[in-house]
Amino acid sequence: MVEAMLCARPVVATNVAGHPEVIKDGVVGFLADGPTVASVAKALERFWERRSEAEQMGKAAAERIRQLVPRDPTQVFSGKIRKLVETHR
Repeated sequence: MVEAMLCARPVVATNVAGHPEVIKDGVVGFLADGPTVASVAKALERFWERRSEAEQMGKAAAERIRQLVPRDPTQVFSGKIRKLVETHR
């Protein structure tokens, strides 16, 4: 999901875990009501009905994910590890 959004692609995901905090339904992609074939099919159908907006949604997805994910997550993570190690010496 993150990689698709970083590549400016709209996403379809289930409405579980943290997906609703990341995906604004109908803006950057579509949320299926649950992890069932029928729910995912319904979300895909909604996407198909608005396929002409896919490029615009993809751009919105890229903008949204860049608000949530640091530019260099590896550097942020390694910095936190270093700080943790230094604190416990």
